[in-house]
Amino acid sequence: MKRVVVIVAAVAFFRHPVSPLNAVGTAMALGGVFLYSQQKLRERGRAQQAKLVLKGWRDAWGAAAAEALLLKSWLDAWGAARKDAAQA
Repeated sequence: MKRVVVIVAAVAFFRHPVSPLNAVGTAMALGGVFLYSQQKLRERGRAQQAKLVLKGWRDAWGAAAAEALLLKSWLDAWGAARKDAAQA
């Protein structure tokens, strides 16, 4: 967008005549810059999305591991309590 403003301002300020061929060439160049920028944004978005998915999996596995440890400690305590009750 910055390039568009600079080109339009330069043409308007310096009153440089623009032929139809120059206008087509400028439009093609600006269109190419625009499409390139859009593709870079999409790639960056995909990379960010992949990082979020990976983080989600890590968080899920981390939460699952924490729950497994909690369950194991609970079962150990329950088993110890049963053992104590059986001995009493």
